[in-house]
Amino acid sequence: ATLIRNAEVALYAAKEHSETSAWYSDAQEASRLGHLSLLSDLRSAIQNNELQMWLQPKIHLHDLRCYGFEALVRWQHPQRGFISPIEFIPFAERAGYISHVTNWMLQQAAQTLASWQSRYPHLSIAVNVSTNDLRDQQFPERVRQLIQQYQLRPENLQLELTESGIMENPD
Repeated sequence: ATLIRNAEVALYAAKEHSETSAWYSDAQEASRLGHLSLLSDLRSAIQNNELQMWLQPKIHLHDLRCYGFEALVRWQHPQRGFISPIEFIPFAERAGYISHVTNWMLQQAAQTLASWQSRYPHLSIAVNVSTNDLRDQQFPERVRQLIQQYQLRPENLQLELTESGIMENPD
């Protein structure tokens, strides 16, 4: 059982670095256990609203007018402190948990847009989605339901493919 577990750890290390093989090391095992803990914590973060949506303005350079925002997910872990999206987003994608993060972000963006509708009907929020989200047959329906639930103008809720998603399979 130990040999199989160690082989799996080496297999995932090889896949992560796009290599044909890798040697097992105790450090990889510690990293794997840390990631399992992180996945459990990420589940709790979504359920307990520990994630934050930060809005980065999009500005026309010719007149410096704001025309929308890009939604950025941030995580302030109660024990570990700030966890960089560079650490938890790729991990969530690999673990198959990214759709939960995306759904949380879409919900936050939809609520924010709904609160802006009367004063700022022209502003949009762009939410990054992964290729994993796009493979989900129910994803378009979830987006449609949010737009309908919050009575949004569809053009105000924008979806952007992540750079890593585009490079994953250029074809």
